[in-house]
Amino acid sequence: MHKNLTIVYITFRREPMFQWFAETLISQYPDGVVTDQIIFIDSFIHNEEGRIEKLAKIVNGRFSYTHTPPKPSVWRGKYRKTKSNFWDASATRNTGIVLAENEHIVFVDDLSALADGWLNYHRKAAEDKIIFCGAYDKVSNIVISDNKIFSYIGKNVDNRGNNQIGNENLKIGGGWLFGQNISFPFECLERVNGYDEFLARRGCEDCNIGVRLELAGYTDLMFYNKNCLIIEDEAMHWNEVNCIDEFYAKRSFKTDHQRHQEVAILFSKTMSDLEHKNLYVDKNFKTIDTSFNLKEERKLWQRAKEFKPVGDCDYFDFDGENLNQI
Repeated sequence: MHKNLTIVYITFRREPMFQWFAETLISQYPDGVVTDQIIFIDSFIHNEEGRIEKLAKIVNGRFSYTHTPPKPSVWRGKYRKTKSNFWDASATRNTGIVLAENEHIVFVDDLSALADGWLNYHRKAAEDKIIFCGAYDKVSNIVISDNKIFSYIGKNVDNRGNNQIGNENLKIGGGWLFGQNISFPFECLERVNGYDEFLARRGCEDCNIGVRLELAGYTDLMFYNKNCLIIEDEAMHWNEVNCIDEFYAKRSFKTDHQRHQEVAILFSKTMSDLEHKNLYVDKNFKTIDTSFNLKEERKLWQRAKEFKPVGDCDYFDFDGENLNQI
C-alpha cells in the first residue's frame, strides 16, 4: 500500500493556469480518483473577487482540496507592512508544511503541467524516505488533451539532467534542490524548521534549504531524476502577462553581489547556529522577529485553525529600510 502524499501548489499570480495542474494531476491516478491531500496556497485569494469560485469551477468536484492564502507575512498579502506586495516564497511554502497531514510533502510551482509518471516518482520517494527532485523545463505552446500533456515546445533548461546517465536516480547536493518540483519527508523539514523566511523578497530559499539539510546530516538522502518532469510556461513565468498588476508579488534584489553575499551568510551557518535562531539580524537596526517555529505554528493550526499573526515593526533588512515606504 502506497503512502499518501501532501501535494502543495503555490502561486503569486493572477493567472496561474490552475487548469494545467488540475487536469494533469487527475491523469496520474487510476480511474482519475485523487487520493492525496491537495493544497493550493494562493496569494490572490484576497485580491481577486471570485478567485475561490474560479478554482472550484476548474476542479468541478473531481477531487478534494484546500484553497487558502499564505500565512501572514510582513512582505506580502492582506497583512503586509510594506506599501508594495513582495515575493515571499519561504512563508508561502511554509504554509503548506503547516497544513500538511501526511508524512511526505510535494511542492509544485504555478504555471505547471505534470508529465506522465510524475506522481509515481514522488510516491517512490515517500516509500524510500528520501528528499527527491524532479526535472523542469521552461516551455511554450502548451497543449493539454484528455488530462495529459499533448504537446509543447521545450528548451531543456534543467542542466542537472545532463549528469544523469540512464534512468536511475542521480545523487545530488543541497545546492541542486530546486523548488518547483520537489518532495521531502516531513521529518527532514521539521529538523531544519522549514524554509528560511529571511529570504523573503530575495529568492534562493530552495537552494538554501538544501544546504541546511546537508548541514543537518541528510546528504545521503538527496536524489534527482530527469524523468519526473513538470513543464512551466516561460513567458508567463517571467510575468509578461501580469507586468502592470499592482498585486503581483514583486521580486526585489539589490545587486547580485549584495544578494549573494547575504545568502552566503546563511549558507555558512552551522547547524547549531540555525537551531538557535533562523534569522540574521543586523545589530544597527531594529528588525521584526521573523523567526518561524514550524512545530509551534503546526500546533496552533491543528488546535485553532489559525496562523500566527505578523508582529509590529518599523525597520527590516540590512539597510534598515522603512517597511511602510517600500
